[in-house]
Amino acid sequence: MSKEAIRKIREAEAEADLIRKNGVERAKEKIRLAEMEGARLCEQTEANATRENRKKLELTEKKAEELLEKTRADARSEAAKMREAGEDRMRDAVRMIIGGLYETCQ
Repeated sequence: MSKEAIRKIREAEAEADLIRKNGVERAKEKIRLAEMEGARLCEQTEANATRENRKKLELTEKKAEELLEKTRADARSEAAKMREAGEDRMRDAVRMIIGGLYETCQ
């Protein structure tokens, strides 16, 4: 082979090595940037999920409190009705007891 051909081969090999080295460095940098972006996206997604879950929890607590208050109001209303109905029955019961005692004492 001629010296010129050998020189061109060596130059081509050196250029190929340089291209490979640059490619490896660019690939490493792309991987590093992708990992950083992935970590940033994970943190952002976690923060968004936490914020959304907090809002949902607050809404659930509010609805539960409203339901509890409604249930309490319904229970108070029912208790008042039962007390009212019980008063009439209590008067009747007292009359019957007193009537029974009166008849027994006669």
